[in-house]
Amino acid sequence: MLKKVILWHSDGLGGYNAFDVFIKKGTELNEFEREFIEGLYKIQCPFVQKFLEKYPDYEYLGSEDLYHGVYTFQAEEELHRLYKKGWKKVKACEIGLE
Repeated sequence: MLKKVILWHSDGLGGYNAFDVFIKKGTELNEFEREFIEGLYKIQCPFVQKFLEKYPDYEYLGSEDLYHGVYTFQAEEELHRLYKKGWKKVKACEIGLE
């Protein structure tokens, strides 16, 4: 697993549009990454708990989904930028969490 992970998983509406953001403990973030994280919310998500149980050396930073209309386009652009900077897109089913 890499230092910076975006975990995609099923959502409450039957889609695959929800994600949680994690970093390996001690990982530094740049200004863009910190600003992106500030826009996320923290929730009691079972996928967060499962991920942290399986990978205890990671820290949960926040969650989001792509159901917010105008925000969706902006979020997709920001996610693409994160991926280009080395963030790893991981599907929960690929690591045994779904």
